Amino acid sequence: WAARRFADRGKPFGVQSPTSNVVAALNCNMDEIHAAIGRVNLSKLPGFIRRRREIAAKVASALEASCKAVSMVTEREGDEASYWFLIFKLDTSTCKVDKAKFVEALVAEGIPAGPGYPFFPLRMEWAKNRCIRCRSPRTAGDTCCDKSYAMPELPNAMQADHEHFRLTIHEDWTQNDVDLLIQAVTKVEAAYCS
Repeated sequence: WAARRFADRGKPFGVQSPTSNVVAALNCNMDEIHAAIGRVNLSKLPGFIRRRREIAAKVASALEASCKAVSMVTEREGDEASYWFLIFKLDTSTCKVDKAKFVEALVAEGIPAGPGYPFFPLRMEWAKNRCIRCRSPRTAGDTCCDKSYAMPELPNAMQADHEHFRLTIHEDWTQNDVDLLIQAVTKVEAAYCS
């Protein structure tokens, strides 16, 4: 179990009732078939990224024209985002509901949104228990915790996560998918924000 956890980001294989990954570990869980598929898809990656950037530009432009409480986080000048997720900032000071309720309403409209970034390392059990000094599968069990290690606080990251929500997109989205997203965000904002 320790070797399997160490190969797959510390996932809780063989651990009872986990709430998250249990140790800090690598992501080395690819087999030969996935590697072959990945190798072929690497040649398609520039097209995937180009299409995601086109979708992101359309969404950002439409939201800027139609929304006040919701804005999309876009790349800064000189950056080239791949837009694995679209990230939105919600100005809750203008809303009657918190971010979680706003996102819940988007999900009810069929939008694949999430209230924040669920993979924050500081929120995982291994970070809370300071199980971060694992060097190999032999030491990746319960004995790797170092309670003397002081975890850094990341107030800016936590504040950003508190103010933002994410949306999963795909490079195969059509203009209709973009339009449905904008309609849903506009509808929820009109219902909950002034």
